[in-house]
Amino acid sequence: MGPTGRPTSTVRSYRSHRSCRSYSDAYDTAFAWRTSRGFFDRLWGRHVPPGGEPVEEINSAEAEARLAAQPTTQLLDVREPEELDEDGFIPGSVHIPMPEIESRWSELDPARPIIVYCAAGMRSYNVGCYLAGRGFTAVASLRGGLRAWHGEIARRSDGRRT
Repeated sequence: MGPTGRPTSTVRSYRSHRSCRSYSDAYDTAFAWRTSRGFFDRLWGRHVPPGGEPVEEINSAEAEARLAAQPTTQLLDVREPEELDEDGFIPGSVHIPMPEIESRWSELDPARPIIVYCAAGMRSYNVGCYLAGRGFTAVASLRGGLRAWHGEIARRSDGRRT
């Protein structure tokens, strides 16, 4: 038993919570993730500046309009690989799963606008905050994630990201 009285067995796979050491940690992490945008701010040492949010939340129509008006806009998918197989992806997006963002964020161009998305919008907002803390200035999160997307969705036919 752990300090919270819950079992301390290792969680092998809890979707994006793979680093959790116990059921208690996985539950607490999942609860904080769903209920507090500040969770990843605390994890990565990022604090929302006084007077405003570092990431703008936009809906599907606004995202499509930005992509059409600014073709250099980067589209970042932060979902797990299994989610791509299940739900597809927005064509032209770059896939960097959220757990890998700390080691791979340099693959993105901080000078170009970026729209981040996930399945429902929470992970994308948190990754957006992380990127804003790394010098990205035009960061937006797709409110509602892929579930709210009204545009085209591509599928992988060979199991690989195109």
